[in-house]
Amino acid sequence: MKTFKSVAKAYFPDKSERNASQTLSRWIKRCKPLNQLLDQSGFRSGQRYMTDPQCKHIYYFLGEPD
Repeated sequence: MKTFKSVAKAYFPDKSERNASQTLSRWIKRCKPLNQLLDQSGFRSGQRYMTDPQCKHIYYFLGEPD
């Protein structure tokens, strides 16, 4: 399990935790297939922790963070 903030910071290391989380949220909302998969896996906006399958969905659609 990972925190949403840690996943966001992996994608956007130069941004603050808050800004990185907001940016990742926007990216997720704009990617309809990812948004649907996360929704089916039980992910909800504002969720603090992400399961491993939820993280894998993000990595699949957005690519592995650097």
